[in-house]
Amino acid sequence: MKTLPERKYGVDTGLFPRVKKEVAALPPPTKKPGANAPAPGGSVPSPGTPSSTDDMQTYAGQGFAIRYPQGWQVFGETHATEVTLAPRDGVVQQSGNSQVGFGALIGQFTPQAGRADLRSATSDLIKRLQNENAEISVSGDRQSSTIAGSPAMTTTMRSSSPFGGVEIDTLVTVLRGQKLWYAVFVAPEKDRPRVEGTFKQMLDSLNFQ
Repeated sequence: MKTLPERKYGVDTGLFPRVKKEVAALPPPTKKPGANAPAPGGSVPSPGTPSSTDDMQTYAGQGFAIRYPQGWQVFGETHATEVTLAPRDGVVQQSGNSQVGFGALIGQFTPQAGRADLRSATSDLIKRLQNENAEISVSGDRQSSTIAGSPAMTTTMRSSSPFGGVEIDTLVTVLRGQKLWYAVFVAPEKDRPRVEGTFKQMLDSLNFQ
């Protein structure tokens, strides 16, 4: 997912700008790969190869916990409300900026007064993301479900991938009190079938506290 312009951000404006600052402090990321380079997220199991509990580790955030594959890195503070979980090869350098092109971005959003229902709050979050990154577009209808015992909504978005081509950003939102908890599962469109099972396993492991 493309990083956003430099400015002052808090948890209410989303996680994505903070990712740029966090990954910038890491060793230089890989450059944008060529056409014959290995697919990003090479540490993700292939389809039909379920991960055992030994292949997953737990991130305990503020008010939630989620499991993610061994070998992925945590970009963010311990027990924070906002975090990025990604393999090292999911972060690339493009045009002098570090970008997350593969992984999961998790954060919180504060809905406007009078728009604290799940659908309205999700709409406002999407609008904010689109205002900051005009390349993001919504694809298809939103899907309602239950995640970790709470009503949830899944929205599929599309944008440009730092690996080239189209990126699929699957936004999952859950209303938690006066806050909207969200996760964006990011992957290049061509790799999405390969990693769908891993993203689902991560989401199924989600636990609110």
